[in-house]
Order: sequence, then C-alpha cells, then structure tokens
Amino acid sequence: MIEEQLLKLESRLQTLIEGSSARLFPTYHLQYELIHRIVAAIQDSTQGELSETTIPPNQFTIRVHPSQAIHLSTNPHLMNTLSEYLVDAGITTGFFFLSTPTIKILEDQNLQNNDIFVSAQHSLNDLVETNEFQVGEDLEPIYIPQNAYLIIDGTEIFQLEKKIINIGRREDNNLVIDDRRVSRRHAQLRVINGRYVIFDLASTGGTWVNGRRIQKSALRPGDVISLAGLPLVYSQDTDHEEETQKYTLSKNNLTSNTDQSKPNKKSDH
Repeated sequence: MIEEQLLKLESRLQTLIEGSSARLFPTYHLQYELIHRIVAAIQDSTQGELSETTIPPNQFTIRVHPSQAIHLSTNPHLMNTLSEYLVDAGITTGFFFLSTPTIKILEDQNLQNNDIFVSAQHSLNDLVETNEFQVGEDLEPIYIPQNAYLIIDGTEIFQLEKKIINIGRREDNNLVIDDRRVSRRHAQLRVINGRYVIFDLASTGGTWVNGRRIQKSALRPGDVISLAGLPLVYSQDTDHEEETQKYTLSKNNLTSNTDQSKPNKKSDH
C-alpha cells in the first residue's frame, strides 16, 4: 500500500512537470532522476511508515555535481515551482505537507556528473512561522475562498483573507486564542486548490473536525472544528463584507491586534 501511494505520488509529480508550460529541466533524465530521488527521500525519512496520517517531510536538500547545479539554477523559479507541484501531487495522492516544502541545491564535487543525492527532513520551525508563499509571475495564482470566516465559540466572527492563517495562544499567530486548552502553536489553515485545509500542529489537545480527530482536513461550509474543546465553525457566504485583520480571543471576548473594530457577533448556533 505504501509503495503504491509513493508510485502514484511520483507519477503525479512527473505529470505536473511534463504538463508545465515552461521547460523546467534541461533533460528528461535529470527530471526523472530528481523526482524519483525526492520520492525515495520521503520514504526514507518516514522509515517506510507513510500513510494518510503521516506528515511527509517539508525540507529537501539536493546534492549534485557542480555542472548539474548550473542547470538547476538556470530557472530562478524552478525550486518554487517544484515545491508547489510537490504539494499538489501530495494532495492528489493523500499526502499533506504542513508547510510548503523548501528545496535547496548544493554542489558536491565528490559526486559524478549524473549523480543526484536527495535528503529530506521535517522542519518544525516553519510550521507556524511560515511566510506566505511568494508566487512567481509565471506560476498559477492561489485563489483564496471568498467570504470565508470562522465562527468562534458560537458568537465571534474571524474573516479568512490570507493564504496561510496560524492559530494558537502565541501572540504572533494570526488568530490568537487565550485559552489554556489551546496550544501555543495549535493549528494552521492553508489554501490548497482553492479550499481551506486545516492542519493540526502536533497540538496537545488535538484538532477535531465534525467529531473526528484529524491531522489535516479540507474544510466545507458548516464544518465544526474543535481545538481541544474550543468550538469553531467554518462558514462561507456572499454577503459577509466586514474587514477583519488579526484578533485575540481572550476568554469570551475578541480584541483586535491591529486596532480595528471588533467583528460582528452572531447568535449561538
């Protein structure tokens, strides 16, 4: 089962690259070998225990001969494009990354001209403090769901207007929740394929969607999220136009971190 999933991941990644309007790699051999070794590195990093609930690594280091490094550096957006395709391929085959993978190219004089060595690991530092992914002009734009928002604890509204939204007790989260049940770095919302996907960031109390504990879950309007018991409802509508930036949930009240007005209140559901 694991090998089948990995083969699907590799096939999907190859398909995305071959279908790109821009030529990403100078030769098919380089493309095939690099993708094959990236997928093999994912398997190695998870010790063969990759499943739907396993979080794949999000940091890749590629070592190549200096001559190959030159080819890989020709397209300045290559690594960003490859990262996006890796996320896309992961979603299609059931693997979700907690943050957009970073890919670094290193020259290695000890390698032969056609040799490629790829290592992968989990970078915990990027899970919450991830900057919004900078999309190059030649890449497809990321479409944020319109008029999406969270109803917090049945009364308060927090509009979702960014590609990445971090949730937790820490003051540097986009949505700060001052509740001891909630971890300092609890969950992250990320726009993937035009939908918000919620990820649990190894929180103590867990993240639940519609009564089921999850590692990650694509959201639909009406989904009930629980952060260690604190309820949030994901919603979308066409009439919600209030601007909401960054708020702190303290007990039963939300206070703005940007001195904006408080969001509208809604009656208990």
